[in-house]
Amino acid sequence: MASDKIDEEQPNSREELFRLVWTMPSEQVAAHLGISGVALGKRCAKLGVPKPPRGYWARYRNRADRPIPPLARISHDGIKESG
Repeated sequence: MASDKIDEEQPNSREELFRLVWTMPSEQVAAHLGISGVALGKRCAKLGVPKPPRGYWARYRNRADRPIPPLARISHDGIKESG
């Protein structure tokens, strides 16, 4: 029943995945979700969720004022909308 546990831990929305990848490093998010870092990257790309750039967590560790971009809306035809 390990697959049931993994399914329960999966983010239910783009917004939740976005929140996770911008609140902790990708390797921690992947471990939390029970997937690999590569699988996390693919999921983010598929859902249009931006990930922090390389070095982000080293630079902004323990800072509450770290920059977080807005999550772009995606229209019904899969095209990102600004704003």
